[in-house]
Order: sequence, then structure tokens, then C-alpha cells
Amino acid sequence: MALGLCCEWVEADGRGRLVNQVVQKSLQLGRLTTYAEDHIRSTYLANITGLLDLLRRAAAADILFVRISSSLFPLFDKVPRYLWDNEEVHAQLKVVGEFIAAKRLRVNTHPGQFVVLSSDNDSVVRKSIVELDFHGWLFDRLGLPQTPYYGINVHGGKGGRSDQLIRGIAGLSESARRRLTLENDEFAYSVDDLLPVCRTTGVPLVFDVHHHSINPGQLNPNEALAAAVTTWPQGVRPTTHLSNSRPENREASVGKRRIHSDYIDTFHPVLKRAHDAGLIDIEVEAKAKNLAIAAIGRMAAIQAVV
Repeated sequence: MALGLCCEWVEADGRGRLVNQVVQKSLQLGRLTTYAEDHIRSTYLANITGLLDLLRRAAAADILFVRISSSLFPLFDKVPRYLWDNEEVHAQLKVVGEFIAAKRLRVNTHPGQFVVLSSDNDSVVRKSIVELDFHGWLFDRLGLPQTPYYGINVHGGKGGRSDQLIRGIAGLSESARRRLTLENDEFAYSVDDLLPVCRTTGVPLVFDVHHHSINPGQLNPNEALAAAVTTWPQGVRPTTHLSNSRPENREASVGKRRIHSDYIDTFHPVLKRAHDAGLIDIEVEAKAKNLAIAAIGRMAAIQAVV
């Protein structure tokens, strides 16, 4: 069982603001033609170095589950492949993969909102497949087994398009498809909406309890988690997500309720029971990142003493 860190390592500055300690470099599409190839290549190499820094910090803090940013290679699909698929990049990724193996870390990634395999726009589906196949390539280069234990997680996308979602999944490379996971969301796909897709494709379901509180479908949280767990292969501990709304937004509109709080003050009992029993891993989607995970640990220690 593990509590997972999402992409960043933060510390509070002198003003109480949360500052990411592992800088990730980006590239701007509008300036792409002005970038020298060496600048693009060095951006990718710097981001790999930053990833290793993040993983080292996590391992030192006994955080053994880490979400890798899906933007390590910005604009990878707009630049010549040799800028990211080359021996220098391979060598650095091999070092990262060896660290993951040595520390027995679990890592995954969560490509962004523009990945929509269920879109009614063929161009969007094709671009989504390119994005997911790239992450399959990345995880292969890290030396990670092709299993959802090292997941590439996406939402269902456009509602009412389950058949297209299934076709989109079928169009993925084996490297991406074998790692793919699907997550319930607040609007289009509840857990019970995704279950037929997961059963048809063999893609596991990541249960997000916060999304479920907004879009529960026909299942209560216990039923939803139990159903999600059945979609995972035997021997692979399911991934789940934990987050809270900001306190001031908990009775507000759905748009405001969606916004994650800095810390976790409500550890949903259905997840806590399963986590404490060693049945699931939980990604903590709180803005305070590692600080939020540490706070959960302190809270658990206090409760154990009491």
C-alpha cells in the first residue's frame, strides 16, 4: 500500500506560498520556429534530470508511488523525433529506470485533457493515440514492465461515446494499451458508465472518490470501489485517487467543488479502510503535494497513539 505523489515536490516560502522545488522546463508552440535544436534537446535532458531529482526526494521521504509529469518532453510531436529519441536521452532514461527499480518505486502518468479517445473528431483521436503511444515508448525506455501497475491514466472523454472509446483503445500500441487505465470523472463517465468499457477492453478502472462524490451514477462509494477493484489484473494492486474540495467550496457549484484543496482533511473511509488493509494504492491529489502526504502520515500516527 502506498500514498502517491503527483508530479511536484513543494516547500512553503517565507510568505507561506507553495513553491515547486523541482523545476520543469517548457517550450512554447508560438516560439517553436525560433528554438535552436540544442535548446530543445537540452530542455528534454534537463527535464529527465529533474525527474530523477523528484524521485530521489520521494524515495528519501519513503514516498514509493509517484506520478510522472506528462510534459517531460514538451512539443515532442511537433519537433523531429531525433531530438527526443536518441542515445543521450536513452542513456538518461535508463538511469532513471534503474533508480525506479532499485528503490522499488511505482510510477505512472496522467496525460492531459486534450487526450480524448472517445472524441467525434478523428483528428483528436489520432493525436490522442500519438500522445498515449509516446508515453508507452517513454515507459519502455525506463525499462518498466507493460502492466497497469505502471499506469498511463486517462478519462473517458466525450460522454455517450463508449463504442468510440473502445475503438480508440484498440488503436493504441501494445505498449500503451497494456498500461492504460481509465478514471471516472465528474461529468461524462461515472464508474458504472466505465465498467462495460473496462470489461470489454481489459483496461482497469482507477476509482476517484472525489469525482464519484460529484458524479456517483448508480453506485454508492463502497460499491464503486469494489467494482473498480474487480477490473484490475490479479496481483496488480489497484490505483485510486484521493482529493478534497476546498472547505469554502463544499456547498458551491460543481465547477468550484472540483478544485482540489491544499491538504486532505477528509480521508474518505472507503479508501482508508482499503488502504489500511493493503488492498489499494492512493494518489493524493492535493495542491500541497508531499506536504499533504506528510500531514496524512502525522494524522495517522496521532490516531494510532490515541
